[in-house]
Amino acid sequence: MAYTSGLATDYRDLLDKLDKFLTNRHVSAIAINAAGTGYVVGDILSVADGTVEGGMTAQIEVLEVGGSGEITSARIFNSGAYSVDPTTTGTGVTGGTGTGATFDLTMAATGWTNRIRNISSAVDPIVAGPVQNISSGSGYVVGDVVTLNTPFVKTSEATYRVDAVNVNGTPTLVSLVDGGSYRSFASGSRGTTGGTGTGLNITPTFRPTRDEYLWEGAGTGGDVVFIGARSGYEAGIDQRLWELAGFTGWNGSSDWEAQPGISPGRNDFTNLDGCALMLSQSATPFWFYATLRRIIIVANVGGNYQSAHLGLLDPYGTNTEIPYPMYICGMSDRFNESIGGAPMWMRGPADPTARFNSTTSPGPGVFRDGDGAWYKVSNGLFDGTDIGNNNTHDYFVYPCAKVKTSGLSPEDSFASIVGNFVWDRMIPPNKAGQPTARFMPSPDPVDGDIYWPIPCVVIRSKGTSTHRALGEINGLYWIMAESGVQTEDRIIAGNRYFRVFQMGVNSESYAHFCVEEV
Repeated sequence: MAYTSGLATDYRDLLDKLDKFLTNRHVSAIAINAAGTGYVVGDILSVADGTVEGGMTAQIEVLEVGGSGEITSARIFNSGAYSVDPTTTGTGVTGGTGTGATFDLTMAATGWTNRIRNISSAVDPIVAGPVQNISSGSGYVVGDVVTLNTPFVKTSEATYRVDAVNVNGTPTLVSLVDGGSYRSFASGSRGTTGGTGTGLNITPTFRPTRDEYLWEGAGTGGDVVFIGARSGYEAGIDQRLWELAGFTGWNGSSDWEAQPGISPGRNDFTNLDGCALMLSQSATPFWFYATLRRIIIVANVGGNYQSAHLGLLDPYGTNTEIPYPMYICGMSDRFNESIGGAPMWMRGPADPTARFNSTTSPGPGVFRDGDGAWYKVSNGLFDGTDIGNNNTHDYFVYPCAKVKTSGLSPEDSFASIVGNFVWDRMIPPNKAGQPTARFMPSPDPVDGDIYWPIPCVVIRSKGTSTHRALGEINGLYWIMAESGVQTEDRIIAGNRYFRVFQMGVNSESYAHFCVEEV
């Protein structure tokens, strides 16, 4: 597994950094070459050479030192991203309180290839496109350039060239010269200025600028993984976002949204349902975690911790039973929802919550089951006050939701164990108020409090005959943040390290998850 953290300038830079992280090389193992002197436990050391991509330099954490501050134990703190490997034997480091330490590095490919990488050259989120209709005007000649006139311009209006006219100089064909920059969509017929004639009105199209990526992961055991993300913009609420998707393959001659087996949900301004990660155009701290089968993303958007999962579960079944167990999940099932009001229902892949009440509309999560169909994954529905119906969805994520119990016989062990355990005392079903029980860490006189992260599991709960735990979300755990644990803290269980995050804006002890750093 590779993991890194850093700071992106905005939502588009964040997507570019994810691409650089996935498609370059990283430090996968370290060994102490020279111990140095003067170091202290907790020093963070940066690898000194190599060609770093996206500002993601590999870092090493000092775990133990000897009497002279010589390093006796260390771990990878940040895997980094490199297009040219650093020196792998006796590599120098910077930072920390000591001097003289060097390390031997093992480098590895992160295991992903960008099959689609379409980067828009436009700086602003909305530009004008081809015209839908031309009306009126006279006195124009071929070659005239006219400027659109709208009330929604941000920095510059679009310009169009007259390519054909009739005998009266009325344009019959125009083409786009420059798309301009707009803060909103200007519908309907619009006047123009410039050229040799007067009175030309055109009806332009408008489109968002999008950066599109589709990645192929090497997978394990014969699996090959196809996932994607593209940037988006909702002008009405000034919301930047990513649209998330899974695929069953890749076709080099098809557009992003026409790729094989694409998961449901599109941000196309008519259908607004899907799996969305809500971001911003401001500086964004981030954490990326990748295996050959999946990626996990966490982004701190002004205190709102947005998270996403793209890739395969670790299935509880054979490749025949669940041949492609893909789980795609963001924070919202609506692309036109704003994070400006700090919505408590945006909770992420460990506890996906819907805003739109439909079993057929996708998001915030979708799962591809053994029948080859995609299904909505949701732990509940936000009704404007709290999160209700947390045990009425066909696919959900445990332990933050329960299986359906209506119509089940008492001897149904699955419902008895999974559905009626004490989780609803520690995680209130409506995700409001305080828990009536707490899941405390185990005290240890040597190592301090020892936490027990609970694996997040996608479960199917469709009636009495198809209950099934489908698989674990690799590396993602629910945790109760007790004993002073806060978001971004690191907890240690033996030799395993976990980074703790709150779900969105929710800071209640039960509204936390953690990601393993290995």
